Amino acid sequence: MIHTYSKLCNFYRKINNFDNIASIIHWDMSTNIPKDSMKYRSEELATLQSMTHKLLISEQFGDLLSSVKKARLNDWQKANLNEMHNIRKNALAVETRLLEVHTKTAAECEMLWRQARKDNDFKSLIPVFRKVISITKDIGDSRGDYLGMSTYDALLDQYDPGRKSADINKIFSEITKFLPNLVNKIIEKQSKNNSKPLPNHKFPIAKQEELGRFIMKALGFNFDRGRLDVSTHPFCGGNPHDVRITTRYAENDFSSGLMGVVHETGHALYEQNLPADYIDQPVGKNLGMSIHESQSLLMEMQISRSKEFFEFITPKIVELFALDPREWSADRIYTSRTKVKKTLIRVDADEATYPLHVILRYNIEKELLTGNLQIRDLPAVWNDGMKSLLGVVPEKNSMGCMQDIHWYMGAFGYFPTYTLGALAAAQFYQALAREVKDHTQYIRKGDFKPITSWLHKNIHNQGRFYSADQLVKKVTGKNIEIAAYKKHIETRYL
Repeated sequence: MIHTYSKLCNFYRKINNFDNIASIIHWDMSTNIPKDSMKYRSEELATLQSMTHKLLISEQFGDLLSSVKKARLNDWQKANLNEMHNIRKNALAVETRLLEVHTKTAAECEMLWRQARKDNDFKSLIPVFRKVISITKDIGDSRGDYLGMSTYDALLDQYDPGRKSADINKIFSEITKFLPNLVNKIIEKQSKNNSKPLPNHKFPIAKQEELGRFIMKALGFNFDRGRLDVSTHPFCGGNPHDVRITTRYAENDFSSGLMGVVHETGHALYEQNLPADYIDQPVGKNLGMSIHESQSLLMEMQISRSKEFFEFITPKIVELFALDPREWSADRIYTSRTKVKKTLIRVDADEATYPLHVILRYNIEKELLTGNLQIRDLPAVWNDGMKSLLGVVPEKNSMGCMQDIHWYMGAFGYFPTYTLGALAAAQFYQALAREVKDHTQYIRKGDFKPITSWLHKNIHNQGRFYSADQLVKKVTGKNIEIAAYKKHIETRYL
């Protein structure tokens, strides 16, 4: 019995290795690849996708799975076996050909997007973007028919297993009932603050990178198993053995690159601290993007936008950029960097307005998939949505519907996990604050180990032993809800 289970794990290890290789190749495509090499890279990724999928749907894998009985397995092994059954079922739901076409088309569109965004040229994207949406819908239809769910839920399930759009609709409806008014109250209150704005200053990119590496090390990032680079859109890639994070920098604002680094480091810490004994098995993987985003947003929003964090980091900022400490005090930087604004760019948004950016994208992507929204009308619908939810309208599409990479790489169903992650982050932080006494004092000193140790024990090291909802309830005592997030925003800003 155990021998058969060991054979099964060895078989899956090959699948895991293919996934790891693909993740590094995709990182290279997003950071270093020469322009004319892209057409070959998309073929390579499609080939890897095909090889992995064929292993998952192979008779050998199926026979091994059916040969293993649970009776003599321990709880982690049973959970691992269940995950393998789920992975195979999801693989059988889609033909290899569809995945090959999707991988190739999405890679081509992603590369075109990088240039089109620079050129503010939405029209050039329309033909290939139309193909991306079509093949993504085909995959959603196929998965949905096989698994007994809607097209959108079938796509959502890839990023947040078990989540349903009906549940998201209820949560997002609750958020839109209170958040716009709450944002207005915060902005009104902050408008009465007579604090002097920070002076204009240039922040050399090399020094910003040094600042990023400093905070990564402080948070516990293992540079022997990862690295920091630059990309058009910040992301965390690679695999648990080799975690690659990226950010982007603006010379007139150090905080954009810094917060990007902190956000992606939250992702990286999750990956680097998954259960080592099962690192090449399904049960040792992350729990999906809602939990993943909870880890990045907890670091970026709850921790690194706190007063205590700026008390810790300000001396380093002043030193690196040769600033006048009288003008660049921790209090003034905190006040400036926690100012709530109705702005255009999601990744630079404050934590109060952030969910509104996500809700807009969630509503739009569902309409794109059903065909109720034509691609040519996307910019206008986007602009109308921004005006309705946030009261601002982009002057160009690169600041609007082209700002994010997700749709152009075929990642439909991803966006709602950002807000679900923000809600879970607030709940996790409440639990952390109860259990890690004087946690704010640790932040003030730049000693993040007690905090990250709590995260490792309660979240990272759990892998996929529990479902996302089970983990949230186990750690916080409640399902994902809006109460903790609302309280956090009100406490910090009102």
